[in-house]
Amino acid sequence: MPIQLSPYKLTMYKNCPKQYFFYNDPNIRNKYKKDQPYFTMGTNVHQALHDIFALVPSEERNLEKLSYLLRLIWTKNRKGFKDTDEEARYGNKAIRQLQQFAIKDNLKKEPLFIEEMHKISLDNDQVIFLGKIDRIDELEDGSIHIIDYKTGKLSDEDPDFDQLYYYGFIASKKIDHPISKASYLYLEDYYWIDKEISKSDIERVEKNIINQAKKIINDKEFTPCPNKFCKNCDYLEICPKKVEAMTFLSAEKSDPLPF
Repeated sequence: MPIQLSPYKLTMYKNCPKQYFFYNDPNIRNKYKKDQPYFTMGTNVHQALHDIFALVPSEERNLEKLSYLLRLIWTKNRKGFKDTDEEARYGNKAIRQLQQFAIKDNLKKEPLFIEEMHKISLDNDQVIFLGKIDRIDELEDGSIHIIDYKTGKLSDEDPDFDQLYYYGFIASKKIDHPISKASYLYLEDYYWIDKEISKSDIERVEKNIINQAKKIINDKEFTPCPNKFCKNCDYLEICPKKVEAMTFLSAEKSDPLPF
């Protein structure tokens, strides 16, 4: 049976093989998965940006319509908020991000693709690679621009470009256009980080996917790797290195303990 991978799964395995192991077991995943407010907000913002381009005629697209779509979507997905105050904070943040987008982007454009799931068979059908790209624009010269929306904060650290390379690989297999560039668009500040994707990058990514698939298949340990991402891990409770992982959580707390 072929192994199914995606940019999300490969990034998870890269950050922590044990988290990948837990996630890939449906019984464990269903038992421990928690609804998180930032995931809910991100999902709703992405859906609103999809709908404004996919469902609304270009002449009717504006901030008012985009905000309406967000609120409509939000009524159907309100998971993970501890109270109405927290929901309001995330809701207002989402509205601010869409305001930035509506002011600085072009709502009248017609993207080539919007959030379409792509499926690619590799290594004689032994590896199935799945990926959904937020948006692909066709540029004036006929090349394409791959765009990945980010609803989180822009970090001071250099971004991990693996996701853009994976999307570039997917696009190269599904779209008969040269790739001009791929970008992260941080919606909070409407800030772009661009990356050129070359033919050699595409070839390297394909080999990497196949090699990573073989590594995962042959992994007998799935060793946990405590790191800064532990704070968002649903499986911290059952992690064999929970104590080490907790040090990353406590290090982020700025308020002193009252004892």
